[in-house]
Amino acid sequence: MTGIDPHLLAFPPHLWLKFHMMKLQPSNQNQLAQDFLAGFYSKVSREEALVQMDPKLSAALGEVSDNHSEDLLTNLRVNFSWPTYQEISHHAGERLAQAWLERKAQIHSASQLRDLWHDLAADFHRNNFWGFPQQQEEAELPADPEVQRQKEGLSYIWMALQSLILMKIIILVFGIRFSNEPNLTNALIFFTVLILAFGGLFFFAYRWRNRSS
Repeated sequence: MTGIDPHLLAFPPHLWLKFHMMKLQPSNQNQLAQDFLAGFYSKVSREEALVQMDPKLSAALGEVSDNHSEDLLTNLRVNFSWPTYQEISHHAGERLAQAWLERKAQIHSASQLRDLWHDLAADFHRNNFWGFPQQQEEAELPADPEVQRQKEGLSYIWMALQSLILMKIIILVFGIRFSNEPNLTNALIFFTVLILAFGGLFFFAYRWRNRSS
């Protein structure tokens, strides 16, 4: 599901003015999807689901788990902590499982399972977010490992350029100036540049000293 589900459009207009977007990284969404499925399978065993759900229903369940965070969490007028977001996902999975167990005789298609989920998502927004504790500040979400790796890669590239090119050029320029005019000013400039250059390398090595890969 993308955007706002029609089931959620029944809210009073003044509430929509207060909505804000929670920016979930792919890794955050994947974690919440796992929490959702964990909640679902805490009420319905995987074996039972395999037996009683045909492939289309199973695919619809996977689709709901992947997109449920968008339905529940991207349009809110409140904030929750990250652990609470995970609890909400787990509880949402439990609720869907319970609703499916109660109505599975009437649930024969993927669209019916999605409609069942949409009703639960609307209930979450209408009924005080199922009573989960709220907070004033926005949640500090776990960093996306892929984004973190990209940042680290850029840091390595910058340090390589600095050590191989920039540092050598700067040291060469100020070294030549100091050798041609060996006075106190040029000496201070030259040794300051050396300290800053090698200090940057030592700082970089210290910062990433615990990285194993």
